[in-house]
Amino acid sequence: MSVRAFCRVGSSLSVAGDTRVAGNLRLEQTKKLFFSSSTTGDYAIGKSGGGIEVYDNAGGKAIAVSTAGNVLHGTWTIAS
Repeated sequence: MSVRAFCRVGSSLSVAGDTRVAGNLRLEQTKKLFFSSSTTGDYAIGKSGGGIEVYDNAGGKAIAVSTAGNVLHGTWTIAS
């Protein structure tokens, strides 16, 4: 399938295999971007007012990034 200009998908879109996005990929604020095939994996969420939070697969916050400051949550290790 080739979409050249605009396509609206009502509820969900599933793509098997590699996907290439030539332009920007935008999500509405407060919508989750999952990094697995299920809704229980790691995900990032955009915050209203700006910033991003990343959560682990158990729902624990791992990092918060915003213009007000950045915060690491949990245990982190320094890689050399």
